[in-house]
Amino acid sequence: MNFKLNQQIFSERYLNNEIEVFIKRLDLIDPFISGNKLFKLKHNVDRALLKKKNMLITFGGAFSNHILATAAYAKKKNIDCLAIVRGEEYSELNPLLTLAKEYGMNFCFVSRKEYAKRNDNNYISQLIRKYKKAFIVPEGGNNKLGVLGAEEILETQDKSFDYIICPIGTGATLSGIVNSSKKTQKVIGFNCVNDTIHTNKKISQKTNKKNWEIINEFNFGGFAKFDNLLIEYLKKFKLNYKITLDLNYTAKMFFGFEKLIERSYFQRKSKVLLIHTGGIYGNLGFNYLYDLDLPYESN
Repeated sequence: MNFKLNQQIFSERYLNNEIEVFIKRLDLIDPFISGNKLFKLKHNVDRALLKKKNMLITFGGAFSNHILATAAYAKKKNIDCLAIVRGEEYSELNPLLTLAKEYGMNFCFVSRKEYAKRNDNNYISQLIRKYKKAFIVPEGGNNKLGVLGAEEILETQDKSFDYIICPIGTGATLSGIVNSSKKTQKVIGFNCVNDTIHTNKKISQKTNKKNWEIINEFNFGGFAKFDNLLIEYLKKFKLNYKITLDLNYTAKMFFGFEKLIERSYFQRKSKVLLIHTGGIYGNLGFNYLYDLDLPYESN
């Protein structure tokens, strides 16, 4: 794939620490099939089509970028899709679900108790019995096929980096990046869900390599949690670099990354690659809920 771009960014802080910093701009792939979502979906959808399935079923919260990406990708591949959405249905869909609906996605709203069964084999079997021609894509595309796709994020040119950094949600993206990294590279994941033990376990099950580390310090309280400091950081980053970050993942990653620079974490003369995992339309959800006026489009 030739759409990925490694963009170098400059900061006095980076230069003073004598490290070169680049961003892999996966946010530029597509506005809606954004960032790492394409990689985690592509092999799942290919498998569904190979098995002659006529529908994708996936899972997510009401403001899920994964749901929006699945809807857009399913439309592109001419396959129906259904999202099982955590939480009750409202009379008016939020902006992300409205976009997903415009791509032809249908929704099934379920209680948090039922949603908690999304990875239970019996629950999945019930769905397959009900929707006989459906292919199940787990939340966030977090399965072997999703990890296989994430392994394609790194390119040959990326073998020259000493450190590779990405945010963590389900752990599928980090797992794929670790699998395709060199053993001499250090892969760092900034956890955004405040569940280090479970995340470590999931990633350990998907890779045999040991060249990775999870940093939990900068999750700002966990998934969809934030404060004014993070909001101001996101807006200042946009002003300085003309790059839009999402509030839940990439803003936390860059904030934590710069804190590590202050602590002289990285070896001098090293090269660092940060993975922009896209999902910036998630900022629409934060704007909708909290009236934050966050940017939500790439440059």
